[in-house]
Amino acid sequence: FLQFFLCASGLLLLGASCSSSRADGGVFFTQNFGKEWEQRNYVGQQKKKVVTIGSVDVQKIELDPKNSQNIYLGTKANGLWKTNNQGVQWQQVNIKPDRIRDVEIDPIYSNNVYAVRGSSVLKSTDSGDTWEIVYTDSQNAVLTQIEVDWFNQQRLIATTSIGTVLLSEDEGRNWQVVYQVDEPLVSLILNHSDSRIMYILELDHAVHKSTDGGKT
Repeated sequence: FLQFFLCASGLLLLGASCSSSRADGGVFFTQNFGKEWEQRNYVGQQKKKVVTIGSVDVQKIELDPKNSQNIYLGTKANGLWKTNNQGVQWQQVNIKPDRIRDVEIDPIYSNNVYAVRGSSVLKSTDSGDTWEIVYTDSQNAVLTQIEVDWFNQQRLIATTSIGTVLLSEDEGRNWQVVYQVDEPLVSLILNHSDSRIMYILELDHAVHKSTDGGKT
């Protein structure tokens, strides 16, 4: 799949390799509106072998709103990756190398980063250096997405594979189920002009709308 993201100095293209043995995936970068592209997958060198993320299946890319040098990648099976120099070099974040379905950054305090892994929400308060689990679903539901309310950064909204909408109003310390549908929830969107307005999408394509921050 392909995704595009704008950053301060260019445009990012996210691709996934069709084979785990190929190195044609990862992240591509352009600084001239798509006329030329540069693959940015370098991790390091082990003896004579160059290590890259070219064969990593990327699920989500998230740009630091305060520092465009910082980019996070959530992957299908290789955990979370981060760069501090717009992809010139990548490093794997020190958490279990599992599927990371979503990554979100606090738009004001961008050292606060959230990720969803399996049935848990993980949080970092130091830009991804260290992590703690702040929520684990009691019904073993898979967390599918998380959003930080851009108007009130203490409010977090998350969706799950069993159709629940979760809300935290204290930066992830406490959570409550505020809504339930019959199908897995696959998408969550906050309105860019009024964060009280949000939409959730069921797997069967039914759409639900809230105008009070997800409470109803």
